[in-house]
Amino acid sequence: MTPLAKKRLLDWSVFLLWMNLALLILLNANTAAFRHIRGLALDLSMGVEARLMAVSDFLQALQENKRLREENIRLTANMALMKQAALENQELRRMLGLKPRFPFQVIPAEIVSKDITWQKNTFIINVGQAEGVEKDMAVMNTDGILGRTILAGEHYALVQSYLNTDFRLSVTILPEKIMGILEWDGTDPDRLLLKHVSRTASVESGQQVVTSGFSNVFPPGVPVGTIQQIMRKPGHQELTLFVRPAASLSKARHVFVIRDRPSPELTSLRKQMPQ
Repeated sequence: MTPLAKKRLLDWSVFLLWMNLALLILLNANTAAFRHIRGLALDLSMGVEARLMAVSDFLQALQENKRLREENIRLTANMALMKQAALENQELRRMLGLKPRFPFQVIPAEIVSKDITWQKNTFIINVGQAEGVEKDMAVMNTDGILGRTILAGEHYALVQSYLNTDFRLSVTILPEKIMGILEWDGTDPDRLLLKHVSRTASVESGQQVVTSGFSNVFPPGVPVGTIQQIMRKPGHQELTLFVRPAASLSKARHVFVIRDRPSPELTSLRKQMPQ
């Protein structure tokens, strides 16, 4: 009950008390005039009491309405939490089935912060050196590649996402195993650019794009996306291909860090290859 409502209720209570005292005095007199006054006073007192009861009922109704609103908010919040938990359980069940399909050593993690509003989009995961995470490890979820680690702290790591204009990824278009380099041109977050594919290559919309394995970071066969659009520019010897990412960066929360590392000998030889 609000302070104003309490004050009004107190005023009415005092008024009713005085009315009852006046009625008590009138009841002790028995003349016709006093009997008439007592009748009027009784009617007035009952009217005031009825109004006071109505005010009390109204205040109780307000309290009940407030309680019901709070209960509705609580139930709505619980429903939202249950829905979120169901979605997370579904995602975790999918993650449990990841290892048989992709035989990598992986470190489960959760995204705790995202900065995906600029051309250098990054996010932070809650695993670091203490869990075996190092710089230049692939990060993915059950849908596909999300990025690579660029900095590893003790318990957290910074990840360069595929929506970063500095990100490059060697990929293969299935089923013909056509090679290309994937990057982001900084425009549409739902569209990646696939370059260095010959104009004569047999490519169609809807074909799957996966990691090629020709990388020190990304193992082969991890989903990247699907061919969305094919452009053949006059005078150009290469196709301009647009790829829709398999994994949505904006929706991603639970992820894996791929722990597998290439052999030191292979890494050394790749560094000696002409650019």
